[in-house]
Amino acid sequence: MMRHYHSGYSMSGYLLESEDASWVFATFADARASLADDMDRHADSLESWADEHACDDIPCPTYGDSCPWNEAGQIRCEIEDLSAASASASEWGGYAANLAYWVCQCHETICLDDEDRLTLSIAMHPANYATKGN
Repeated sequence: MMRHYHSGYSMSGYLLESEDASWVFATFADARASLADDMDRHADSLESWADEHACDDIPCPTYGDSCPWNEAGQIRCEIEDLSAASASASEWGGYAANLAYWVCQCHETICLDDEDRLTLSIAMHPANYATKGN
């Protein structure tokens, strides 16, 4: 078995419908960094479409409980929590803006295609692993 990590997100309460809904990484740190980037893009996207408004209270006087600025702030709080997770962790989960975000360790090879196996083998080779500072 080849230890690896998956990261991804889905609507809360829904199971993933395909293996394409998650990404494969050799280390928790790589999975954490990739998910944090995705989460940051989600937050930026939410902030970008809302019109300028006075959002100084919860619930927001303009958008109520679904204020995109507040939801973006929730995502950024989860990013901080994810970033604080130890690189030696085996899993992490968070929830914000109606999305569940996660990183989990996996030992199953059924979820890896040939390209993933090759990529992980190279990334986990002792010579490469040591040079990446992991």
